[in-house]
Amino acid sequence: MPRQCADRPQKKKDAVHTADTEDSLSCLNELNLHYRDKLWGPFGFRDSFNLSRDWVATDYLGIDVGPIAPMIENYRTGLCWKTFMKAPEIAVALRRIADSDPRANP
Repeated sequence: MPRQCADRPQKKKDAVHTADTEDSLSCLNELNLHYRDKLWGPFGFRDSFNLSRDWVATDYLGIDVGPIAPMIENYRTGLCWKTFMKAPEIAVALRRIADSDPRANP
């Protein structure tokens, strides 16, 4: 069974890393190493599974894979975040948020 990520101390996350990347990669590697025969099919990893009930979905759903490539690129280079932060609308929104924060303007 993959190790429990909850047992590890929480690390600070930033906007570029939407999840704890180290834990996600570690879990994926463990699943691949120990359960590849069950979880890997002709189109890659199965859509869902429950190892404690020895159940694996037979279907492949693509609805949740759209953000994978941008998330990988964002992890590698931060490109998505940097591009997003260059948008003039974002600078305006961040200023408005900061100006409306009662903690910043007591």
